[in-house]
Amino acid sequence: MTEKKSIRTKNSLLDAMWELILEGDKVISVRTITERAKTAYGSFYRYYKNLDQIHKELIQRRVSILAEFGNNELLQIKSPILRIYVGYYLAFDMFKQENVSQWLKQHPVFLNETWEKFSEPTTEAFLQEALEVKDVPEFSKKNFEHYLRIRGFIFWNYQHIIRLLSSGRDLNDIYIDFMSATNLLNLPSKIHHDLVNKSLKIIKDFQLPG
Repeated sequence: MTEKKSIRTKNSLLDAMWELILEGDKVISVRTITERAKTAYGSFYRYYKNLDQIHKELIQRRVSILAEFGNNELLQIKSPILRIYVGYYLAFDMFKQENVSQWLKQHPVFLNETWEKFSEPTTEAFLQEALEVKDVPEFSKKNFEHYLRIRGFIFWNYQHIIRLLSSGRDLNDIYIDFMSATNLLNLPSKIHHDLVNKSLKIIKDFQLPG
């Protein structure tokens, strides 16, 4: 099998699995994936040892696609700190579709490992820029260090957010509650809430890919 054909086949398997998840199929198996991909049953095992492996790669693929899109859009926002606030909303919005949130509830470790990998470097770069340009006067190196200490706890809150999304809670309400409970950068309360409100206004102009 040529390298180009091999890549096409692997992409077809991933695309097929994503389609099945979006449709809410109760059973996702090697057979249903390969049938949807229109490829031989045995071709699955050329690329994956088991379903866990393709689950992990699909999460990585989706987070990569959506994080790249989100980061490009975020750069249109002048304030680096406001980008971070909007970015957290996008992180919740990425998986709000009911069938996707239900699926992700079953794979918390894969999601957390992947999300940390793609979000940490970008967030740190935005915070460093915020310090350099004095984006928010009240934001200092101590605030930066505060975020670095607590971010691991924030990532695990994501599992609770997934559960709330899958239960039908409104995304805006989830975002407001999360931000009220978690002052990410330990900023003065008024500034923090102003940033939350600005984020909710800005986010209306964002349209994530499906």
